[in-house]
Amino acid sequence: MLTTVQIDSAFFRRLTGRLKPKLVHPAAKAFDLREWREVTREDAVTSRDEVRLRTAAMLGMQMKILREKYIGPRFGTLSRSRIVGLAAVSYTHLDVYKRQSVNGAR
Repeated sequence: MLTTVQIDSAFFRRLTGRLKPKLVHPAAKAFDLREWREVTREDAVTSRDEVRLRTAAMLGMQMKILREKYIGPRFGTLSRSRIVGLAAVSYTHLDVYKRQSVNGAR
């Protein structure tokens, strides 16, 4: 198991908000990879930080594509209450399918 000392770095503290400026999560709409790269130029970067940066770049890019090509066009016209309702119905159906698959596997 990793200890805090093995994980901790200035980059990680920025990511977790313990050091300013806090980095925006890659799944957030406001994510900007340039900010992450600037921080890596300022701080000493560990090999774990490099992995975090590459992962954030990939995840951020995929989330942006997902928002622009799929979520925006399909759900952009829905109100918040309709989106919440759709999510609730989808979750209920998922729960039913999970139960059926577990019962079918027995």
